[in-house]
Amino acid sequence: KNFQFFVLHLFFAGWISSLSAQSSEHQIKSAIEFESKKMYVNADREYTQAITADPYNDTLYLKRGAVRIKMKRYEEAIEDFQNYLKINPMQAVGYLYLGKAKSMLLDYRNALKDLDQAVRLEPENADLYFF
Repeated sequence: KNFQFFVLHLFFAGWISSLSAQSSEHQIKSAIEFESKKMYVNADREYTQAITADPYNDTLYLKRGAVRIKMKRYEEAIEDFQNYLKINPMQAVGYLYLGKAKSMLLDYRNALKDLDQAVRLEPENADLYFF
């Protein structure tokens, strides 16, 4: 009896996970489409729903943060880039966007620290300072 319950549990967990992945994929496609049409509020909503379905997908935080910069919602963008870096701390792009968001808030000292970290991680891309 316990084994049957365990098998059913595994089946439904896999099925729900599959549905969640399909839903997340649909939301990502929608978000990209909205973003291309400069419909940033809608893109933000779709990325948020995709993150709810897949909270460990670092790219979703990066993409939503970029949308939030376009919406001038810099504090929320900073949170997204920090979440991206919690998952993927060795990617220069996260520090690049984090620095950009901080510079938009006139926090130049901390923005430079983030940009320095981006260059340390990818010295061959020192032109990151000029994005």
